Amino acid sequence: FLSTLFVFISLSFADPNIAASSSSSTCKNSTLETYSGTSNLSANWGANTINLHWYADENATTELTGSGIPTSCVYDGTLTLPAPLEKEGYTFAGWKVRGLPDGYTKLQYVIFNGTQYINTGWKPNQNTEIRAKYMVTTTGSRWVYGSGSSNPRITAYVASGASNQRFGSQTLTRTIPVNTINESIQNKQGLTLNGEFTAYPTVANFTSTGTFMIGTASTSSSTAKFVGYIYYLRVYNSGVLKFNFIPAKNSNNVVGLYDTVTKTFFTDSGNGSLDAGPVAQ
Repeated sequence: FLSTLFVFISLSFADPNIAASSSSSTCKNSTLETYSGTSNLSANWGANTINLHWYADENATTELTGSGIPTSCVYDGTLTLPAPLEKEGYTFAGWKVRGLPDGYTKLQYVIFNGTQYINTGWKPNQNTEIRAKYMVTTTGSRWVYGSGSSNPRITAYVASGASNQRFGSQTLTRTIPVNTINESIQNKQGLTLNGEFTAYPTVANFTSTGTFMIGTASTSSSTAKFVGYIYYLRVYNSGVLKFNFIPAKNSNNVVGLYDTVTKTFFTDSGNGSLDAGPVAQ
């Protein structure tokens, strides 16, 4: 079977070799040395070398090494996929930003205790996709995430028994295990929960009634906020990554979700502060 292979890259640029050329445009010499007049110069740039680091997990805990694993490739204006970004048994999942900015520490997860939530301020629509990894640690009626308490909306709602997953005005029922790590993909096609797909009926175009929130779907509800762990949460819109939330704490030990797309640290919008899980190794 195919599994995801995460690739981290670093770029290095070749030094320019400058030579006189009668065909190049005229430009002023920009070195500290003094020249009178102007010189005709052209730059001969070498291709960029991309160093490849292959990891079998998103936390970059185990780097794959050995014969047959390419360590670099050359970018000369085009980069054809999948070669050389291919390895038997894996599929290329796209470039991944490694680490967090200075001053932030990555956590394995953040802890919601039923009073906190994060408000992104953005309203999803029919082209939105939510990818999440989370654990529910208590029974009862809770929103893992959501965009309003009335249709049309996108929600993952945990109940004591079966749980409702809503997309636009469509609803399907799936049981979400408690005290178990769950991974889900929710979009207009349906819900994939722990590898099992359930389809929605046809979803009409919509914009959610409320903004997308993590840990709740409605700020007016005091009893339905999430209790559990968030390991990651990614939001795509029309196939483009909108938010990439990573559990983190800053240098002041404030806990939240750092979004690598907007470079924003989202902290609790509710009545307290999020709690820290273990530091990611």
